[in-house]
Amino acid sequence: MRIQNKTRALVEAALIVAITSIFVIIGNYIPFLSMLLIFLPVPFMILGKRHGAYMEILSIVTAGMVIGSLIGPMPMLFLFIQFGIMAIVMGYMMGKEYAVGKVWAGGTVASLISILLIISLISAVHGVNLVEQMMETMKKSIDMTMSFYRGMGVDADKLNEMEKMYDYMLYTARMILPSAVILAAVFSSYINYILTAFILNRIGHKTATFQPFRYFRLPKSIIMGTVIILVLTYVTGYLKIVNYETLMVNVSYLFNMVFFIQGLAVISFLTSAYGLGKPLRIFIYILAVLNPLGRTVAILLGLADAFADFRKLRKSHE
Repeated sequence: MRIQNKTRALVEAALIVAITSIFVIIGNYIPFLSMLLIFLPVPFMILGKRHGAYMEILSIVTAGMVIGSLIGPMPMLFLFIQFGIMAIVMGYMMGKEYAVGKVWAGGTVASLISILLIISLISAVHGVNLVEQMMETMKKSIDMTMSFYRGMGVDADKLNEMEKMYDYMLYTARMILPSAVILAAVFSSYINYILTAFILNRIGHKTATFQPFRYFRLPKSIIMGTVIILVLTYVTGYLKIVNYETLMVNVSYLFNMVFFIQGLAVISFLTSAYGLGKPLRIFIYILAVLNPLGRTVAILLGLADAFADFRKLRKSHE
């Protein structure tokens, strides 16, 4: 029986290596398909859940050797760092039956480490600052846009307003880059877990999933944590340890996003509880996401629920 299981694991690993290698090579030559590479950890996480971390790591290394021989060692190394580390961590934790939230947290940390490693590696190998290069690319894009509008004969005052707006957008993008990296890591680990759990459950391998979004709730300690982090932010600004403005912008951005997500969960809970029709619910969600006032209301709802728990979710879990 053990030999049969090992044979099955090897066959699955070989199939995953072959499929993944083909997928990566196609994505390498067809740019718009490369966006799907964000799901690259999924097959390896499935393997880790079903057959353990050893088989998962073996398949990742084998896939890396195959891919490296076809597209080159450096692109392969970047792919391994970007997706392999997260796949190994999450696959191992899923195999050990960790709680869903812990697997998500582990994947987020692994993804964040991977992103930082890639930025450092690109700087070391190519001698360029990736962040500055991104900003320069955005600046060139803005300059091309402004040149287009000048060629169209747009009024000079209007052009000055647009230029100020674009400069502010560029400045803001640079400021919130740390927050964007953190949110990218959170999102990447979340969608990879969702898809992995869905596939595993479909093939009869029972796997825990996230609760419906309307039951999403932040930890009880979030309010105290928010206060502590804000106080520490002010202290570091006062002591001039780091750039206060950059730190404050990122802290505010992250907390706004966290409470906004909880606010959307509250909206989902209320629209479901009151039995609103699907078209009206979709309209409310669109309003909450796209309208500035709607986003503010969602953030305030999330903050109020984190403080008062008016959905009574904590009591139901006690």
